Amino acid sequence: EDEFDESGCVILLRRGEKAVGTVRVNHFDDTRLQRTFGDDFNVPLFTRVWKSRSLVTCTRLAIALRERGAEARRRLFDEIYRYGQKQHVRLCFVHCAHPLLPLFRRYGFREFLPPLAHRVIGVAHRLALIVEDAAQFQRVRSPFVRLVRAPEEGKCAAAQFERMVQTMDRREQRADSSFRRSA
Repeated sequence: EDEFDESGCVILLRRGEKAVGTVRVNHFDDTRLQRTFGDDFNVPLFTRVWKSRSLVTCTRLAIALRERGAEARRRLFDEIYRYGQKQHVRLCFVHCAHPLLPLFRRYGFREFLPPLAHRVIGVAHRLALIVEDAAQFQRVRSPFVRLVRAPEEGKCAAAQFERMVQTMDRREQRADSSFRRSA
């Protein structure tokens, strides 16, 4: 347990009475979460466009060793996605360990910032999933494509996301060039 268990939603996957998978979802309207993870994902920039409640991070993803086949993974990821739809989530951010990068990309997550050193998983890729982004899901053949209910919302959110990522890139380039001039 940690300080975010209380404010998060834990999604539990069961087989009979036994828990076989879990993930925790926290909304960025929790100021403690923003202080801890906000800079990792540049959340302050995204809250200029979307309510902090519509931005989440998923942590503590775990599936029992015997259950790590496609069926359990699909069921757990589907529940995460449906939760996002019910809660009107626009973006889901994750720190992703390198070995899991192909899995997350397959579901439609995209890397939008350079990797960073993470205290638990080592090198962490910073990924975002745009909920209802049918075009991205079709492009990567994501299992989420069958769950999309509002593709126009996803299209608008994806366009806005891309503009914001370009803004981040330009800021980083300006900061880098001013550093080089002062050195």
